[in-house]
Amino acid sequence: MSPRDLPDEVRRTQDAIWSARSAAEKIDLTGRLWLQARSLKRATLRSMHPDWTDARIDEAVQEAMHGRRD
Repeated sequence: MSPRDLPDEVRRTQDAIWSARSAAEKIDLTGRLWLQARSLKRATLRSMHPDWTDARIDEAVQEAMHGRRD
């Protein structure tokens, strides 16, 4: 869901909450969300591919989060 898909009132409320945060809070929250996304991607890949090694999971997470490595 993109922000454009949200009702205007919800989007305005989210914008107000985000704007009220300090730069340090925004950086901290962004970092925590990034780590959570990596963890969820890892768990999803592990459940989809139980035969993959940890190294293969790491590679797939890297590709998903950062794009293909050449």
